[in-house]
Amino acid sequence: MSNMRLILVTVLGVLCEISHSLYIASNDKQYARYLVDFGYLSRNSLSCSSGHCNVDDSDFANALRSFQNYAKTSATGTLDSSTKYLMSLSRCEGKDVLRGSRSKRYTTIGHWPKKHITYKITKYSSTMSKQDVDSLIFLGFSVWSEPSGITFTKRDSGRTDIEIRFGNLPAKPDNRIAFGNTKTKHKASVITLNDDIPWTQDFTRGEPNLFQTVSHEIGHVIGLGHTDVTGAMMYPIYDLGIKIFSLHDDDIQGVRNNYKDLDVVSYPGRPIYRKNSNQFNKNFNNFRDHFTNTFKNTFGETVDFDDINLPKDWFSGGF
Repeated sequence: MSNMRLILVTVLGVLCEISHSLYIASNDKQYARYLVDFGYLSRNSLSCSSGHCNVDDSDFANALRSFQNYAKTSATGTLDSSTKYLMSLSRCEGKDVLRGSRSKRYTTIGHWPKKHITYKITKYSSTMSKQDVDSLIFLGFSVWSEPSGITFTKRDSGRTDIEIRFGNLPAKPDNRIAFGNTKTKHKASVITLNDDIPWTQDFTRGEPNLFQTVSHEIGHVIGLGHTDVTGAMMYPIYDLGIKIFSLHDDDIQGVRNNYKDLDVVSYPGRPIYRKNSNQFNKNFNNFRDHFTNTFKNTFGETVDFDDINLPKDWFSGGF
């Protein structure tokens, strides 16, 4: 009898174990990977082989609820048609949440150690005019300039902090990714806009608009993560029927707080001055000595220039 009880307990234990493993068919596998890619589900909890996946059902349900809350839909914890639709919309490639940490506002991921940032456009759209692309990307930088205190300058060539280009991105199973954001070996941020996307200036149509997409990516480049505040520029899902024309208060507060302690004057010449400050000081001192001697030899008088010192930021006056 005790042996039968042991066998029964063992069988029940196996059944309980099986009941916690959810089978995901191959046609739904992309949704599980979506949850992994964007930070809702641990990669270790998903086991895929032979075209299907297995995942702990409670982990999967919790991940779905987190995503559904983020996407402002009913948090059922089930993979229903409305959730699948939301997962099919154009969105940012970056993660939405950090596991174990949720925020109901902006998040920050770092900041630049300066307040003058340069950018260049290395490859233009095959469907939009160069003038339209230049204008919309300029506007994308401009909306962040005032609240951050950053000056953005476009250059046509040479090394810059940010590179923007249109190109073909690797295909994704559900074609959800509209762009990529990577780093080069020179530590420049590269924003690649998918040239297969029918980019537009029209805010009334369903296609992603270039201004909103570029502005969102610039937000990442200057140190903002995603927010779960719909209507904010840093909300990750583009097509929820909300077209963004300007920054939300959540965006403004985020970028202001991110740069409030960075006491750096914003002007294009400052990096040059900082790099060559010793030579500038030497040249100024040589000029002062030369001027003093010239004045003495010409007028037979000595002028006291000892109190004339090069101000720390004297070179900033012309910027």
